[in-house]
Amino acid sequence: MTGHEIPPMRPVQDTRRPPSRAERYDGVTRWVWPPVWLVLAWTTFSMIDGEWWQQVLVYTLLVTPVLVLDQIIRRQLRQRDESR
Repeated sequence: MTGHEIPPMRPVQDTRRPPSRAERYDGVTRWVWPPVWLVLAWTTFSMIDGEWWQQVLVYTLLVTPVLVLDQIIRRQLRQRDESR
């Protein structure tokens, strides 16, 4: 024996917890929202014949309710997770 032997392996316990609803929602929306915004911007700017500020105004009016709804969903999911 040289003293350089590798000790026997012990089984490692899995201490991870399953992701919460809010964490799952964050994970999904991280990949879903960017393409949605790009498609919405492309359709807005290509379909609206007007000045650039009119296109930006329409895009803003379309995006704002979606962002507000997203924040409401996130808040409700966080509250449900905290109440458990």
